[in-house]
Amino acid sequence: IAVTESSYPAQHWIAWGDNGQFVGEFFGTEEKQYEFVSRLLRSAQDKRAHYVIYFNIRDYDSLWSVYMDSSEIMKIWRDAGLYDEAGNARLAMNAWHEWYTKSLNPLSWRKPLFIKSHDTIVVAAGDSLTRSFLGWSYDRYGYTYRAVNAVPYVTILPEKSLTIAPSYTDSAALLILCAEDSSRNVDTLRLFLKIRYPNRAPHFPIKNDTITILAEQTSLWAPSAGDPDSNHMDFSYRNLPGWADIDSFQVLILTPTRRDGSTMVWVLVTDGMSAADTLFLRIEVIYSNRPPEFNDAEDTIAVVPKERMAWTPLASDPDSDFVAYHYVGLPEWAEPTAEQILCISPDELSSSKTVTVLADDGKGGSDTMHLVLKVGNTAMMHSLNENPSRLYVLLPAFSHTIILPGWIRTVLMYDTRGRVLEQLAVGYGKQIGFSRQPLARGIYIIQGLNEEARIIQKIIRLK
Repeated sequence: IAVTESSYPAQHWIAWGDNGQFVGEFFGTEEKQYEFVSRLLRSAQDKRAHYVIYFNIRDYDSLWSVYMDSSEIMKIWRDAGLYDEAGNARLAMNAWHEWYTKSLNPLSWRKPLFIKSHDTIVVAAGDSLTRSFLGWSYDRYGYTYRAVNAVPYVTILPEKSLTIAPSYTDSAALLILCAEDSSRNVDTLRLFLKIRYPNRAPHFPIKNDTITILAEQTSLWAPSAGDPDSNHMDFSYRNLPGWADIDSFQVLILTPTRRDGSTMVWVLVTDGMSAADTLFLRIEVIYSNRPPEFNDAEDTIAVVPKERMAWTPLASDPDSDFVAYHYVGLPEWAEPTAEQILCISPDELSSSKTVTVLADDGKGGSDTMHLVLKVGNTAMMHSLNENPSRLYVLLPAFSHTIILPGWIRTVLMYDTRGRVLEQLAVGYGKQIGFSRQPLARGIYIIQGLNEEARIIQKIIRLK
């Protein structure tokens, strides 16, 4: 028996006929070529072949393109050399050299050193596996072992074993192991290394987070997580308040009102492969305090000596906070009540005073106005108090008749709980009288409405 011609392409090729018809395709690789040559020589030894001739020692790319006119048929054997077109030795050249240097003495020939020609090992990425060569060979003569090709995650150990430790970035590979005895008999084992990649769950960098947002403003919050396997991640939310929404990019849109409080939201990230992680997100809603405001920066009221009246401050708070009032520069004949109403009772020696009124919401917001207490006679009081923007009426201590400007059309009388006690139509007269005789002691609020039904001013009467 003799092998007069043989070869195996080490590269992929596709051949087409003269009319463009498909002739064939070959998926050759350097590793497959090595397997072919090794099996060819081993079989020749087992059959006691006289010789083996390999077709071409080196790829003939230049010869093919210049002298063969790039023939499609000649392309079939173009890349079958034991050296590539640049003159670099392929793996198969190592096998050829090992057999070429063997002794020609048939008595020195022995059976294959490995128990089998190939094997497969599956290793999980991130794990490490150590295997002994003794499990693959007879090793009765003290063989030496080496790897024909290098695999980055395989280490050959001195104690006739190897360690396989792939990472998540490594891929499957073919490792060719070589065993040699003292007579330089050589055998090879093709070891197919496969990597199993267990799915790793996505994870948030932290498990608890807190964000602070302003009420009545729109804020955005984007989740951030990592996936060690680079899988696509989806985010979902649990326990979302009504003022929270999610856009198409899974970003939270937060628009709380001043009535909304803080809340806890669960953020879930999944990779679509049953792996998930959870983030607990606390959303703190804070409020930008708005200060109270007086309707007017200054006001003037006329008071008559020995007459009593009361004045109530009017400031509005946009946040509906409780507003406390403070008076600065009060004369002795004016003092605030527990309800912060200013009671005014000047004597004949009293002179006009200007009082600063401060409105404070207790949260750092405040406003001030100036109140001028004009002490004079009754005629002056009528002239000053007919200001169309505000209405102040002198209320004698036990009088039930009130002098009003002529433009007031309707008067409502309330108690301090906001209940209407009486409603009177004034017409164009300037005097009104209440039917309740006598009025009970306490504080009463009278509210005037002009022709446009606008509330002009609250008037306080003390009994």
